[in-house]
Amino acid sequence: MFGSWWVGLDLSPASALVSEATRAEVQGVVERYEWMGNLPDNCSRYAKLTFDGNVAGAVAFSRSGFGGSFTYLGNEAWKLARGVTLHWAPTWASSALISRSLRLLFDDPTFVVAFSDWEAGEVGTVYQASGWVYLGHRPSLEWASPSGERKDASFHKVRVVSGSKHRRTGATATREQYDAAARDMLDNGWSFRRVIRGKYATVAGRRGRERRHLEALLAEQAKDYPRRAGGVNGARASHTSEEGGVRSPDRAPLTDGPAL
Repeated sequence: MFGSWWVGLDLSPASALVSEATRAEVQGVVERYEWMGNLPDNCSRYAKLTFDGNVAGAVAFSRSGFGGSFTYLGNEAWKLARGVTLHWAPTWASSALISRSLRLLFDDPTFVVAFSDWEAGEVGTVYQASGWVYLGHRPSLEWASPSGERKDASFHKVRVVSGSKHRRTGATATREQYDAAARDMLDNGWSFRRVIRGKYATVAGRRGRERRHLEALLAEQAKDYPRRAGGVNGARASHTSEEGGVRSPDRAPLTDGPAL
């Protein structure tokens, strides 16, 4: 389809459908439109946003990383690992996709954590619009390719375990193999750099005593929402996609971050 083919679609909130998705459905959208261009192997819950059967966005959640299962404040936690809405989606689509996917995918009460990219001037507007709690900023590490492509801090480990031998046998990689992969990336022009990210969290799952307990714990950690003016540490927004939903031409993230 070419041109503004979506103009004839009913893009009203009543026509927005958020449903559970398969990994294959989400992977195609993420690899084509999300800024990091990849779907981590540890993602295990997925949802998509559609209008009249046309996919307008997708999210993926992960329960664990290379360091083990995620926790926050001593409780189980999930991470919103990837998410994107397409350029033609309404301005409210990102927050709607996130909020509805939480209600759809999580039954038992749990923390869900997400990160905003301060280096790109993203202050987490979509999370603020969804009522998430801001937890402050934190330093993180990431890989950057010679062409400027950015990858998670564990990307060198992913390159090791995604090899055919490890996939076929289920073998566990060694520290020496991880270190060798990191050295190889550095020798080939990759850099391992420090970045600052904003951290947000919410509580998903059925309402009741346990959820109220988690919400009370989270409320004690709340900080004032950051504002976009001037960005963070002098960084300025390089695009306006986050203000009106994540836009595919900018390859802007809904979230990214290390272990929680």
